[in-house]
Amino acid sequence: MLGNRTAPVTIIEYGNFACPTCAAAHGTVLPEVIEHYVRTGKASLEFRGIAGDSRSRSRDLALSAHAASAQRRGWDFVQLAYLRSLERGAALQGAPAESSAQLAAALGLDVRGWNDERAKPAWSSQVKAAASVAAVARFSAFPVFLVRARDNSERPFVVLTDPSSVREFAGAIAKALESGG
Repeated sequence: MLGNRTAPVTIIEYGNFACPTCAAAHGTVLPEVIEHYVRTGKASLEFRGIAGDSRSRSRDLALSAHAASAQRRGWDFVQLAYLRSLERGAALQGAPAESSAQLAAALGLDVRGWNDERAKPAWSSQVKAAASVAAVARFSAFPVFLVRARDNSERPFVVLTDPSSVREFAGAIAKALESGG
């Protein structure tokens, strides 16, 4: 999670590290959302990594992001993984992807502690839970952002799929804060 846990608005992102559209959102729209809403205390931002049960790069990165959160760098890990993915797509076609350990080292994490943390069953449960929510909600493409006023948890989330501008987030936040949802 990034931002103040008691911010008036909660934004939850469901994304997959193998998703180029998710990476693009992290390269364009989310920096503005963070600047305008998260850094100002208006919203908090949470990431839920979608990955299957089998071994994959997406699963490895999702578990790695959770493990990085133990060192208060989970969001930084998510951002770096997506931004490096964009760099590879644009400039390094065919180059091998950085390992999750290389990303952790690039962030200055205690890699030994981070690696121990990755093995915790709780993180695997979190990844499975995110996949279950996405399946039940029938999310068919990513990223999906759920926006809701913190004090109105009985109301449904405002759903944004593949937002292309901070204006779309502004509209979702305004709608979430309206009485009657």
